Amino acid sequence: PETVTKGARVLVIDDVLATGGTAAASISLIEQAGATVEAICMLLELHRLYQRQSMLPLPNVALQNSKDL
Repeated sequence: PETVTKGARVLVIDDVLATGGTAAASISLIEQAGATVEAICMLLELHRLYQRQSMLPLPNVALQNSKDL
């Protein structure tokens, strides 16, 4: 959080979305720093482990979904 300034607008980028724990923790820390998470981008979503709909209403996108592999 020391690199996130109050009032900043942040895009969270995560390499792999499995359970959503890392993304949720990141969002929490960013919000505690007084910034706003605008959207989430994942490189790979492990479809069977997690449904990103639970992160809505945040805009989110996965560049690759394991169900497509």
